[in-house]
Amino acid sequence: MRRLPVQPLRGSDPTLLEIQLNDMVRRPLGQISPVNIMDLVELAGTEGRPMSLDKALQTFVEGVGRQVADIPKGRSWDEYLDEIEELPGRHVPHRFREMLALETTRDNRAAPRVNALLERWNAEPPEPFALGLTAAKVTRSVEIPAPRLGDGTGAPREKARRARQRAEGGARKPSVRAAPRTKVISDIDRFTYIQEQLVERLARATEHGLAEAVLIAGVRHAAKETYPDLTPVEVTGILRQMRDVHVVRYSAGRWSLQTRF
Repeated sequence: MRRLPVQPLRGSDPTLLEIQLNDMVRRPLGQISPVNIMDLVELAGTEGRPMSLDKALQTFVEGVGRQVADIPKGRSWDEYLDEIEELPGRHVPHRFREMLALETTRDNRAAPRVNALLERWNAEPPEPFALGLTAAKVTRSVEIPAPRLGDGTGAPREKARRARQRAEGGARKPSVRAAPRTKVISDIDRFTYIQEQLVERLARATEHGLAEAVLIAGVRHAAKETYPDLTPVEVTGILRQMRDVHVVRYSAGRWSLQTRF
């Protein structure tokens, strides 16, 4: 499973953060570097965070707690501890420390090792998530409509040609129509809404995921007021896109979130 490279999130312009995080907050724990996971957990409680991503951030943080708790005991848990032990205390938010502390109350979770790690982190307070230290330059693409025949200086010439044909009794040639405009920008809000609904439901599911019919029915029910025209084909299309970027997986008619462990 491919992991995203470490991305410099702290200090970014809020507009740039929206672009960087739109995909990241929808990925499972194993596909994000530990330092960026800590960044996202800290950002979720930072004043001035992009409110357009707030719901996705809160869902992500809740998912981190569940996924940490779901890491199997033994070798997988030890390997996870190996990774986060490399983090300095300044990079570890209080919220994540609380998540990890809960694991010491469970059996076979290496409580002495976890407590030692928490004690080391407690000697160093977490750094606040800085925003807006760098300005983002955003360029928006503009769709230019195809030129229409008959507009501008070409219109009189075309009219004269047709009049000459009629006068000469010649056969009228079929007129050439301009190519229709292509819709370049899709409904991003609609796509994001459906994707959030899918992730939210799969995050609450068991390790076996959800049957496709159940998942689609749940999303359509949630969207009946916002997008009453939502079809099963549209939902499955978005699921396949999420599968192609390794956010979800499909097996035996069931969908589930892609996890590392």
